[in-house]
Amino acid sequence: MVLVWERSGDTFYAEIEALAGGFRYSLIVEKMPLAGWGWSVLREVKGAWRLTQNGIAGTAQEAMREAEQATGAV
Repeated sequence: MVLVWERSGDTFYAEIEALAGGFRYSLIVEKMPLAGWGWSVLREVKGAWRLTQNGIAGTAQEAMREAEQATGAV
């Protein structure tokens, strides 16, 4: 599955709908103030977004990959 990331400044966004379970996820990757890239995965639950996982990576590409893997959809 190919996931398309959008960019706004130093922040990247993507959305994905998991086939298993039908969950919708919002993925965010942003440059951290001191070093590295932070990533967050939010899942839509009953019309509200809930943070499910987050972490820090050395590069934007690593952060995107980790966020994608956290959804279990890719």
